[in-house]
Amino acid sequence: MTSKARAALSLLCLLLADCGAAVMPSAERRYFGAPRDGIAFDYPDTLHLQSRDNGPDGIPRLAVVMVENQPLNVAWLAGELTEAMEGPPLIALDVYNNPGRLDPAGWIAQSTNWIISDKPRESVRVGGQPGLVFYWDGLYAGKSAVVRPAYLCYVFSVSWIDPQDPLGRAFPDLLASVILGPPGDGIGQKQDIDGSNR
Repeated sequence: MTSKARAALSLLCLLLADCGAAVMPSAERRYFGAPRDGIAFDYPDTLHLQSRDNGPDGIPRLAVVMVENQPLNVAWLAGELTEAMEGPPLIALDVYNNPGRLDPAGWIAQSTNWIISDKPRESVRVGGQPGLVFYWDGLYAGKSAVVRPAYLCYVFSVSWIDPQDPLGRAFPDLLASVILGPPGDGIGQKQDIDGSNR
């Protein structure tokens, strides 16, 4: 970087700081893959990820939760807190068996997990597959993207206090990085995201 470019960047940072805007360093990306469930994605290293594989007959068969990588959030996720507290906003992925091959609208209609808001549903593509996004409300507001290729149903969710919170901003990039494929055929190996072996 040239000295002129560094000076311009420094001036921009000072101006943004003077306006009260937060200047956040760009995050490195981390990788998550679950070949048995035919999914891979990357996520920022500012998030802490925990996954639980419940086996092919589990409900859900795979549960992945991401929280901001802060000590209290990580301790909550690990179940290490001795005092009761509400959990933090989070990003979640749940993979379910879908023997009835319900489409995303059918999956949403049969689910009792959410109090769905009146906001219109939106079409989305995740991992090349069509799906639906619906909004919900509860302790936190949030939205979920439901995608159903073949016999599995993938539910990607994010909750927030403010949609511009770090998790709300990270969610679209996470969805854009998703690779889906037939379960057990190797999708989810580390080379799927960028072609390299990690």
